[in-house]
Formats: sequence, structure tokens, C-alpha cells
Amino acid sequence: MRVTILNRYYPPDLAPTGRLASDLAEELVRRGHGVSVIAGSDGYAPTQPAEPEAASQHVDVVRTWTPRLGRRNVLTTLLDFSAYLLGAAYLLFRRSRPDVVIVLTTPPWLVSLAVLNRMLRGSRVILWNMDLYPEVLEAVGAISPDGVISRALQWYNRRLFARVDEIVCLDEAMRERLRERYEGPGNQLPLRVIPNWESAGRLQSTAGELDAELKPLFADPSQFVVLYQGNAGRGHEFESVFEAAGRLTDKKITFLFVGGGQRRLQLEKAVRQARLDNFHFHDYVSTSCLSALLQSAALALITLRESARGVMSPSKLYTYLAAGLPVLYIGPVRTNVDEAIARFGCGRSLRNGDVAKVASTLTELHSDPRECERLQAASRLAYRDGYCDTQILPQLASLVESLADTGSHVENRRAA
Repeated sequence: MRVTILNRYYPPDLAPTGRLASDLAEELVRRGHGVSVIAGSDGYAPTQPAEPEAASQHVDVVRTWTPRLGRRNVLTTLLDFSAYLLGAAYLLFRRSRPDVVIVLTTPPWLVSLAVLNRMLRGSRVILWNMDLYPEVLEAVGAISPDGVISRALQWYNRRLFARVDEIVCLDEAMRERLRERYEGPGNQLPLRVIPNWESAGRLQSTAGELDAELKPLFADPSQFVVLYQGNAGRGHEFESVFEAAGRLTDKKITFLFVGGGQRRLQLEKAVRQARLDNFHFHDYVSTSCLSALLQSAALALITLRESARGVMSPSKLYTYLAAGLPVLYIGPVRTNVDEAIARFGCGRSLRNGDVAKVASTLTELHSDPRECERLQAASRLAYRDGYCDTQILPQLASLVESLADTGSHVENRRAA
């Protein structure tokens, strides 16, 4: 079986979607399939440190040119996206026909290329949803919910979904969101839930030392460091954390933001204005440093706006759990993070705006080392039994294999 994976990012870039695509590609190769990846030449974030080139003798990775303008504004973002789409289209159609095309959502509507390839050459299509569009744009206020632009994009999605063989959702909230908006009489979408994962041993095999700038924050063993690692986009909520940080009188509780994203500068400005001396920022770190960082922190932070429920599924959860790091989640219920905490007891799940509860929870955990140890054990159990690659990857790989030798069942579905 020949498989092609479409995603703008791929290792050595540190983007989470690239690492997931790489894990799946290697798993399919181990199962005896031929795998090619069409990626871009740019990186997820300009502040990410360089990593050694990923070594794979069996995955055929081809990269299309992109101008690398970055996400400074809407124009530069669109230009990078457009360059990748055009290059990916050229590479996809000039190469041998794949049996299955797996498409991630970076950039949005990349699945259009796979659907066109399916119509012209008959390849099966799996849409692997990392987030939902236009729902993300609605959630962050970029477009009006059910306005003209949103309705036009929904119409386009219905036509695409009618020609996709399988749609992978990351949690039940995402599946519910798609059902509510796109399913109708005689139009049932081929939805299934397969969560993301963290690779077993990735953190251990890349263990290194803390960045020199970070070491002073961990010099005092009694310091309780709450870590937020990764991207801070407009779908994440930090106001509750800032207000709670201002209420904490115990200076041993420290917040550390490591990463970037659209809201990074805005968050730094808010911290300065509030004069929060217990909040620190640092750019992305290498994978080896990340391993040491996760082992040094006491608690991991994940936030999500209410409007982002079902349209975003924070993948940093699985990295935290793989490191045995308990999670403080501030966001809506019934997301992948809320479900993991409810199922395994690996942290605390709180609601946006409940500042008093956030502050009291942090104070409680800081003063109770035994409870923190219990949460660490629960996090390791959650990873082992729920979100390890050895648990999840076979499900996704089997789904890909199931499409290779079966006829498409999509033609008989009627678009809404």
C-alpha cells in the first residue's frame, strides 16, 4: 500500500502535528507500507531552536518551497499558506498515485487537494482533524458565527466531507461539534474518535540539561513551578491565571511560560501592567531541554476558552502526562483534558473565571507534597493506559489499512 501524508510541518521542526505525522509514517513503514510526506520548508515558530535532521531511511519526505514570512499578520500567514498549498498540489499530482492520502489541518482546507486527487485518481482520503475551520475563526472572533463568510465556508465543508472516506476527531467534543453542524437527514459523516499521543521514550531518549537562563528558577528545591509550554493562541484563556497569580502571597509559587504564539507579546504586556513578579517567559527550547524542564516543574498548565470546546484539542496534554507531570486545566468541560482528568485523576479541572478556585487549588497543591506525588503517579498511569503511542498508533494505522482494499462508501452519501 502506498500512503501520502500532507502536513505543512514535519521533523526536524518541533511542531506537534509534525511529530504526530512522523510517528504515524514510521508505524506504517514498520507494517510494510510505502509512505511519502509532503511538507513545507518553513518552521512552526521562528524562535524554535534548530534540531538535528530527522533520520529515516524509509519515509520519503519531500518539501515544497515557502517564503517563510511567519505569522506576523494575516497577509504573511496567507502567503505562507498559499505557497505551501500550491507546492503541495504540484508534488501530489506529479507523483505516483497513492492508495490513501492522510491530510492534517495545517493549513486549513488542505484536504481540498486530497479530495481533488480522489476525484481524479481515486485515492482514499482520511481527514485527520487537529482543529476545525471555520469554527476556530468563530471561536476567536475573527468571523461572525453563522455570518456570510461562515455560511459559505460551511457550505464548502459539506461538499468536502461528502467526498472524504474517514474523518478522525481528537475527542468527543469535536465529534459532537461536527455532528451538530454538518450532519442531517441522510447525511451521516464517517466520524471516529482517536486521540493524539506522546511517543514512548521520546522524552527519556532526548534527556538533556536545562537552559542556562532557566536554571535559576529551579535553584530553590522548595520553588513550586507551574509550567505552560507551547503555543498561546487566541483559543487559550489566561485572564483567570493572571488574576489568581496576583492573589497568591506565597512567592514560592512561580509561573513559567515557555513558547510563543499569537498572544505571547500580549501576555507579557499584561504581566508587566499587573506587576506580577511571579510570572516568567522564555522562548521555545530544544527537545532535550524540554525533557529536563518537564522533570523539574511541579505542575503543568493547560487553558482553553469556552468557545474553543470541540474545535481545539490541546495536544500538550500528552507530553505532560508522558513526563508524569500533573495538569491544572482551566477551561470548559468535556474536552480531551477534562476527560483525562476525570478518567485518571491526573490533575485538577477548573472553569474559566473561577479565580478563587484557581488560587486556592495552587495553594493547596503547593502545601501538600503527598498529593502532588499521587497526581504524578496518576499522570504516568494515564499516559501508559490511555495516551501512549503503543496504545493509539495501532488504531490509526489499522484505519489506514482498512481503506486500502475496500471500495469507497462515500459516493452513496448525499451532501447536505
